[in-house]
Amino acid sequence: MHHKRLHVLAGTIICLVILRGLMYGLIIPFDQAPDEKHHFLLIKAKHLQMSGASSEEKQQIASQIEFTWHRLLYPETQRTQGDFTGGFIPSPPSSTHLYYLVTGGMLNLCAFEQSQNEIYLLRGFSIVCGAIVIIFAIAIAHELFPDDRFLHLGVPIFIAFVPQFSAMNGVINNDKLAEVFAALLGWLIVKIFKQGFSWQYGLAYMAAAALALMSKRTTIFIVPLSLLVLFLYFWNGRLGLRMHGILLGGILGATLLIYLLLWNPTIYTLVDDYVIGIPEARYLPAKVFRPELFSKATLLHVVKFFAVMYLGFWGIFGYMTIHLHHFWYLAAAFAQSFAILGLLKCMMPAKLDIPSFLKRKQEWDGDVWKAKVFYVFGASIVLSLIIPVLRSIILRFDEPDLTQGRYLFTVMIQISVLTLLGLSALFPRKYRTWIGGIGLFALLLFDTAALINYLLLNFHYAAFF
Repeated sequence: MHHKRLHVLAGTIICLVILRGLMYGLIIPFDQAPDEKHHFLLIKAKHLQMSGASSEEKQQIASQIEFTWHRLLYPETQRTQGDFTGGFIPSPPSSTHLYYLVTGGMLNLCAFEQSQNEIYLLRGFSIVCGAIVIIFAIAIAHELFPDDRFLHLGVPIFIAFVPQFSAMNGVINNDKLAEVFAALLGWLIVKIFKQGFSWQYGLAYMAAAALALMSKRTTIFIVPLSLLVLFLYFWNGRLGLRMHGILLGGILGATLLIYLLLWNPTIYTLVDDYVIGIPEARYLPAKVFRPELFSKATLLHVVKFFAVMYLGFWGIFGYMTIHLHHFWYLAAAFAQSFAILGLLKCMMPAKLDIPSFLKRKQEWDGDVWKAKVFYVFGASIVLSLIIPVLRSIILRFDEPDLTQGRYLFTVMIQISVLTLLGLSALFPRKYRTWIGGIGLFALLLFDTAALINYLLLNFHYAAFF
């Protein structure tokens, strides 16, 4: 009966994610999400390439898209399609860009005549991807916390009510497929550590990693993470100083090896074209360790980088222009600070000794594999934060760039697991029902305010409070 009720609640959460994605998708106007029109044009270009459209057909469709987009933004317009002959279809993305291959294939199969219907179909695809992420979150929480209802349900609920996650579920963006494969990879990591390695899991892991990397570059953290997973799987000692010393040595050795490989023109071209834009190997040390990198201006830019990423994770809507009131960001930071304290409370008495750690924390109902999973989850978050700094600031020599919080959604499940785990460590089990209720109310209030008092107000000039 207990498990049946959990399944009903899990199904309810999935339905809520779909419903909220529909709500955000209907409220957010077209071209009021980051690069939505750009993504749609690239998808359309792939679709036309797959259907073998002629140049005349491409030009006609381009003008139709421009007219449709204008009419959706300005329903009262008196202009006709003949006024939009200047539209164009960009060059189709490579088929190695999996998101555009899949979505272009969808348009090819459905063969809608109106661009508006295609836009809604692609927004629906984003909603489905968001629901799949939640399904994997539920599955991971079930594997990690089968008898802890607070954590079992808290992990997917936390994800479901992050406003920016729901907003991106409701619009066209090339992050969603990467999030699905990253979530699948997280589930496979849990299964491998829990049940042991098998050739089936190994093949599934390599396939999921390859598909994630083909979906979007924001999943590049999977490459170093996979090496860490391999290392931890065979590590039988403590997660202590010795392990971290070996790990640090391995990181330095791998860095040196990669640098030496970059001297090979073929490898350099592959990395520069498909992984990260970098100067030639002979210029790389001077560029990376340039004096201005250690200046106050660079430090301030890094701080701003993380601040924008954090705000964008919770909610910066429209074309990254609609910020929530600072109260909401501070409240979220306050709650997550408590979660970090809870994680520190778990780790400090253990003195980095896995057997002692698990013995003292019997309510986790786990084994050594759980500690390793949590370590990998934490490392995935760190890598997903550090690599964008490397790509957008350290290696962007002439013009440092900021990023968007939605890029962290590839590790959304890991963030949710560790946040809820930290909060659960601060409160005895008998109080968790109350804590869960307070947390759910706070998330509902947060999401309702974002949906009604920011999106409706800014896009439709309507608000209820």
